[in-house]
Amino acid sequence: MSPLKSLFLATAIFCVLMMTAATSHGYSSGPQSTNGYIWDASYQSIPSGMNPVLTRETDADHRVLYQNRTRFNQTSTQTLLGSTVRHGGFGALVYGYTSFNDELVYFSGTRGAWILNLSELHALHIGLSGYRTKDVDPVDWPHPGIAEPKLRTNYGGLELEYVNKSYRLVHVGGQLLIGSGNVRFDDRDIDVESTRDSYFVLQPGVNAFVNVTRWFRISGGLHYRYASNVTLDGTDDSNLSGLTGMVNLRFGKF
Repeated sequence: MSPLKSLFLATAIFCVLMMTAATSHGYSSGPQSTNGYIWDASYQSIPSGMNPVLTRETDADHRVLYQNRTRFNQTSTQTLLGSTVRHGGFGALVYGYTSFNDELVYFSGTRGAWILNLSELHALHIGLSGYRTKDVDPVDWPHPGIAEPKLRTNYGGLELEYVNKSYRLVHVGGQLLIGSGNVRFDDRDIDVESTRDSYFVLQPGVNAFVNVTRWFRISGGLHYRYASNVTLDGTDDSNLSGLTGMVNLRFGKF
C-alpha cells in the first residue's frame, strides 16, 4: 500500500473512532437525556453565540444557568491601568533659579509628559525634561597660570510626578527627576586636561498648581538637585548640588 493510501486510511479510521467516542459520551448534535439533564443546543432563551449548557428540563433551572453564564461573561479582567483611567498629556516651559557654584543662577528648560488620571483624586505624570543654566565662575580654580573660564551645566532625564485632586483650582503634588547632566567650560580650547564632565543627577521636589483654563496650568515648586561623580576642575558634587525654585507653564489636555 502506498504512503498516501495509508495516510488516508489512518485518517478515516481516526475520524470514525472520534465520532464513536463523542456519541458514547452524549455529545451528539441532538438533545440527549443523562440523569435528568439534556444537552440543549436549541433553547430559545439563550442568546445566539453562547455555548450550549447542560440543563434540567425546567424553566427555572434554565433561567439560573443563563444568569450564571451571563454574570461570568460580564466579569471584567483586572489590569494595572484599568478602563477608568483617563489619559492626557502636556508640554511645559520652565523658568527658575538654582544654586550652582555658590551662586544663584538663572536657568530654563522644557518638559513633556503623559498624564494618567487614575481617579478623581490621583494622577500620575510620566515624562522627560531638560534644563540649562547661565555661566558661573569656577570655585577654587587650581591653575593660577591659566585665566579662569566660565562654567555652565545642563541636565535632564525621566520625570515622575504625582498630583493630588487636580480638579481643584489649587492643588499640590510631588515630583522626581532621575537623569544625568554635563558641566563644561565655555572655552573649549583652554589648556587643561579636561574641559567637560558628565554626572548623575537626582532631583526630588514639591509643586503647587493653579488651573488657569482647562488646557493651561501654572505650577511653582521647590526642588533639591543631588549631583554625583563630578570631577571637572573648578566644581564638584557639592557645588553642583543645591536648591532649585522653578515655575512651569503647562499646556495640554489634563
